[in-house]
Amino acid sequence: MLKTLLISTAIFAISTPASAAIFVKIPGVPGDVQAQTSKGSHSATGFSFAMSQPSGSATGQSRRRGSVNLDDLTFTKAVTAASPRLAEAAAKGQVFPTITIENTRQGKVVYSIKLENVRINGLQQESNGEWPVEYVTLSYSKITWTYAGAGGKTEASWDASTGR
Repeated sequence: MLKTLLISTAIFAISTPASAAIFVKIPGVPGDVQAQTSKGSHSATGFSFAMSQPSGSATGQSRRRGSVNLDDLTFTKAVTAASPRLAEAAAKGQVFPTITIENTRQGKVVYSIKLENVRINGLQQESNGEWPVEYVTLSYSKITWTYAGAGGKTEASWDASTGR
């Protein structure tokens, strides 16, 4: 019985895919990740990004498009040794050439968002009796989305400074 249980547990452990993970790379502000493929990154628990294309909707008029609205990107992470450096960068208005968010599955980057000309324009920390978390909000002038799944690689970008 114990032998069967151990074999079943081993098979389950082998067949269970590695969980997805989100890593944020911020040059000059090393994170706590020690895994070789993402060493020095920040381990994030989530992120949020949105964009919208405003349009007119008056009756009898053709729908007219405005320029795209790129919202700030916010990622969530636990407070770590890097948190004071992130707060300082936010307070100083430091500009980072790039910040990259990598979404991995089974150790491989599947989806990434690269931001250019980036500033931390918001930082909020909170705790409800557990270890504190922080929400880091980033503004940027250019964004590049890359998906590299089983079907191949797809990439697109938008530069707010040129409107392209």
